[in-house]
Amino acid sequence: MKSRFTSNKSRGYFNASYCKPTWLELVAVDNLIAANIDMQKKRLEGKFKTTFTLLRKKVIDTNACIKCGKCVALCDAIGWGKDGKPVLVGKCIACGLCYYQCPVTPGSPLGDFKLAYVTRSKAPGIEGQNGATVTTLLSDMLASGAIEATVVTRHDPAKPWHPLPYVATTEEEILASKGTIYAHSPVVPVLVDAVNKGMRKIAVVATPCKIAAIKELLDSKAGVLAGIDGLSIFIVGLFCSESFDVERLLDQVSSMANVADVTKMNISHGMLWIHTKDGGKDSIPLSKLTQDFVCTSGSCEACDDFAAEHADVSIGSVGTDARHNMVLVRTDAGQGAIDGAASRGRLEVRQATKEELKPLVDLAWGKKERGTIPEGVPAVPGKFREHDPQSWNADDFEYTPEIHPELYNRVEYKEHVVNAKQDGPRVLVARVPGGSRAEMTTYNYSTAYDLTRELLKDFTRLKGGKVFVKPNNTGFVGIFKHNPKLKPILEKNGITDDADHQPIATQPSTLQGAVDALLDLGAAKIHIGENMLWDGGTPRAFYETGYAEVFSKAKYQGRVFFVDFCEDDPPASEYRKVAIKKGKCDIGDYYTHFYPPRAFFEEKYDLVFIASIAKCHNCTLYSLTTKNFSVSMNPRKKTGKIEPRWHIHGLPIDAFRKEYLEGLLGPGFRRKYQYLVRESYNHDWDANLKTKTVKPDKARVLLSGRLANALGKALPATFHSSGLMKWYKSYGKRVLNVDPHHWAGISLLPAVLGMGYLIARHVGMYAAMVDALKENGTEVAGIVTGIVGQEGDGPLIYGNVKYSGFAAAGFDAAAVEKVCLDIMFGDGGGFQKAIVDFQQGLMDRFGIKNPELLAEARRMWSLELLADLTGSTLDNSSMDIKLLDYAKEDDLHGLTAEHLFKVRLGKPYTFSESFYCSPNTWLKLAHSDDDLFRNAFWFTTKTIEIPLIPDVVG
Repeated sequence: MKSRFTSNKSRGYFNASYCKPTWLELVAVDNLIAANIDMQKKRLEGKFKTTFTLLRKKVIDTNACIKCGKCVALCDAIGWGKDGKPVLVGKCIACGLCYYQCPVTPGSPLGDFKLAYVTRSKAPGIEGQNGATVTTLLSDMLASGAIEATVVTRHDPAKPWHPLPYVATTEEEILASKGTIYAHSPVVPVLVDAVNKGMRKIAVVATPCKIAAIKELLDSKAGVLAGIDGLSIFIVGLFCSESFDVERLLDQVSSMANVADVTKMNISHGMLWIHTKDGGKDSIPLSKLTQDFVCTSGSCEACDDFAAEHADVSIGSVGTDARHNMVLVRTDAGQGAIDGAASRGRLEVRQATKEELKPLVDLAWGKKERGTIPEGVPAVPGKFREHDPQSWNADDFEYTPEIHPELYNRVEYKEHVVNAKQDGPRVLVARVPGGSRAEMTTYNYSTAYDLTRELLKDFTRLKGGKVFVKPNNTGFVGIFKHNPKLKPILEKNGITDDADHQPIATQPSTLQGAVDALLDLGAAKIHIGENMLWDGGTPRAFYETGYAEVFSKAKYQGRVFFVDFCEDDPPASEYRKVAIKKGKCDIGDYYTHFYPPRAFFEEKYDLVFIASIAKCHNCTLYSLTTKNFSVSMNPRKKTGKIEPRWHIHGLPIDAFRKEYLEGLLGPGFRRKYQYLVRESYNHDWDANLKTKTVKPDKARVLLSGRLANALGKALPATFHSSGLMKWYKSYGKRVLNVDPHHWAGISLLPAVLGMGYLIARHVGMYAAMVDALKENGTEVAGIVTGIVGQEGDGPLIYGNVKYSGFAAAGFDAAAVEKVCLDIMFGDGGGFQKAIVDFQQGLMDRFGIKNPELLAEARRMWSLELLADLTGSTLDNSSMDIKLLDYAKEDDLHGLTAEHLFKVRLGKPYTFSESFYCSPNTWLKLAHSDDDLFRNAFWFTTKTIEIPLIPDVVG
């Protein structure tokens, strides 16, 4: 019976046919309702918590809300908005009550359940898939008399790997059904036949779609099993993402193994694992099998039940290891069966943790949302999907950043002309004095506002125009705080919950300062955009860096929107193919194009404004405006024939081949040393393996060096080697994964070569993107802030916080980056002197005397490449430089363009321990210089010892 009252926050009224209650009666009823609400909240505590954000995304923003007011009645933190829809008016405690009680939502993505367990068979002689829980549970129920038969599925003897359902009445017959067949098994006719034969206590093992059919037979008015005396059907449900079409699946499997030799298949960690008679084990990415439902049954597209929500117990392997099962108990009968097997010592049982349940919840949501658009916001081809910042302002991951918007204020400054060159690239520099953390937050805001306003005050198209703002947001604190291994690194490097004092992303004070200036200059609409690979994606990143809270203020409504520029991994048609602009440092031809979203051009922005942060990155890669904007200009995952963005880190193996070297360095080049790429196996050597192909996701490679010739003959002896490296195939080429984000102990040769190659590509991508945008009528400018920067090895949380007290802005990326690097690393001179001195120190350490290495540093090869491709200059004396001095002292009076390091607070930034060299020069020296060859596989001292991005892009 439904209550006729609302909560004490908004009292309802009795129906007129009732007597008017007394005040005491109202209080008593209200207290009773409050007690019932508390009871419901406690009942939900054991489930995966959710917030009002989920209700808004799934129901309110999709216009599915029926405005019944149930959520408003149940929670004091929810009220009515101006549009008549529920809104959050207080602090959400993530109890989940509003979502699970809503009549429109599907409820929990797992369905209703009592308790979740992790289980494993302890019964002697019983083996099965993972923890063998299904087999053990059925065997125990049969032995105890709880059932007299069970409908199970085994392999069809006449057609291997085709399902054959049957009735098992003995333990031996149950054991014959062990293992899983990932195909539709028609269990319903077998169940009906068992009932016709007089069986009344029956268990049935089925997937969610078959369970729906069984429930119809039992519960509906037209159900043929309804009303049969003594009939008891116990349903064991199996977790199910999709069922495969057997013939199409076996066609895929046959490309890897002889189907007749396959003994077992199981799905785990996004892979279909294939086991063979000889002990072999291979795998196929599940995404490959399910993409566009290549191998799956078409009916699976419409199914949204992953966790067998209508079973007595639901069982699978998600959230556990290979020797256990996850079990959701849904009914009293299910609880009794689990308790009975445990009490008889046949089943090991413990309650599952929230962390173990989370992968199950994620997969269940994925199936419920299959084919739907998040938040119900329509996708328009060639346009970005706009999100109100308030819709992302919720903690779905139990982490809330600390921000202090009350400190976002402007501070007065004095102007100094450092170098007046009206025809040169204009660079604005801000300098702040040392101060407290609160003062640094204020300087973050003020410098961003003032530099942006001063830079764009004469940009007339801004008035009434549209701007895309790209923050440097490749990481956020919450994702690391949840990992106990990473928390000490955060603390060691001074990275806190205060979003304005973390150096891994553009601080919210900086971003708000830039946006406020753009709005004050007349911008009509601003898109703040990113595409995040981490768990939770861009919405989580924008929440945990404080952006969502900052821009949820009323003054930004209808003017500032968030966009995820590769949202939902759109099809290839939504990307534009752009050729990477080539310079003299290219060493490869496999990654020749990149694919920015079409919307960057079809939205017709007047300005793209890059809000970056001054920080060191691994292996002499500096994260300033160029890298910030360019490396994410490719889909997050493989899209049609477009490879994912992380393939930019690949180093083509062709770079070590003689023919390629001659093409790059000239036919007269003769290598003194050669490098071999050799596959390494994870098992003992077997001569028969020489005829087998090792799959890319299974193989690791060693890069080895040896003398190329001696007395005219190749020497077989290998002198030294790298560590094990992964490789993958991209655009038809085999490439080494040399991204130091992903692995530790990378040795000198591939590290310098790979990062040099990456720098050359992202510089070429940036230059090409700027050219394409300008042709489209869009200008590109940016700001780099080092008020709170990052020094040291990096990336992400591995560098140290650096309070360096400067910021710079301009339209010319090469000029801005040169000025920033002068300030960051200069000491008695600019970046050029600093990098030459550092390079000389490394050369002395390794005993390398080659002058070409010093020449690379002296010409500042990466900046030179950027300047060449964008038509800029690196000569400070040719730049138009103005200083905004917030210190308001005279100590910088007369500052010259060659001594910009004086603007910086504190000592110079710390370099990464790696050579600064273009890839083509490094490749040549690796094959010809004796000293470099001797040190080619020295393992660099890296602080990155824990992989940060495991399988983040699939």
